[in-house]
Amino acid sequence: MTGVAQHGGRPEAPDALSVALQLEPLLMQWSVDRNLRVLRVSERCARILLGCRPSQVEGAAIADVVPEPVVNRVREMLELVQRTGQPAIGRGVWGGQRYRTIYMPTENGMTCLTRPAPTNLPVDDAGEESMDSGFVELGELDRLSPRELEVLALLGEGLRIKDIAERIGRSYKTASSFRDSLGRKLGIADRCELVSLARSRGLEHRHATMPRISRRPAAV
Repeated sequence: MTGVAQHGGRPEAPDALSVALQLEPLLMQWSVDRNLRVLRVSERCARILLGCRPSQVEGAAIADVVPEPVVNRVREMLELVQRTGQPAIGRGVWGGQRYRTIYMPTENGMTCLTRPAPTNLPVDDAGEESMDSGFVELGELDRLSPRELEVLALLGEGLRIKDIAERIGRSYKTASSFRDSLGRKLGIADRCELVSLARSRGLEHRHATMPRISRRPAAV
C-alpha cells in the first residue's frame, strides 16, 4: 500500500497517515492490537462511527465498544492480514452508510483506514482482496422495511421508478408507493432530495436482505 513503511517484514502505520487524515477530510483511522483492544481512534472516526470521543474508547476491548458481529468481523480481518502480511480491503454498512476500509497489518495488530463509499465510488482495488461484512447497521434507515430499503438503494443506483418496478417484480403504482412510504418515514418529501440521499449513502439493493444489527453505545 502506497505510503506504508516496512519494518521487520510487516507494514507499519507511518506519521504520513496523520498528513493523509488532514488532507482527506472523509478518511477515518483506527487501530487495534492482537488482543482486539482499541489502540487509537481518530477524532472523526470516534465521532462519526461511534458517537463519542477517542478517549472514551482508546484502551478498551473492542467487544465493549461495538456489537459481537463487528467484533467477529474485525477479528477475521486481523487474522487475515496477520497471516498474509498484506493489506486487505473490506466493505460494510454502518449507520446506513456504505464504507470501505483498508486493513493494514502492523507488528502488534493492525491499522485501518475507513471512508464513506457513496454510489459510483469504486470499493475494490484491482489485485487486492475484498471482503463484505455480511451484515448491515442501518441507523435511522432501520425504520425502513426491506422492500423500502431496496427501493432506496435502487434509486441511488440511478434507476427510475419504472425500472425499479420491473426489477422488484411489482407494478409501477406499487413501486411508487414504496418510494413515497420511505420518503415519509425519513421526512423527505422532495423526490430529488430522496435520490440525493440514496446516492450519498451508497447502498446496494442486496443490502436490503442482509441481517441487521444494532450498534452498542461506546464504552465510557
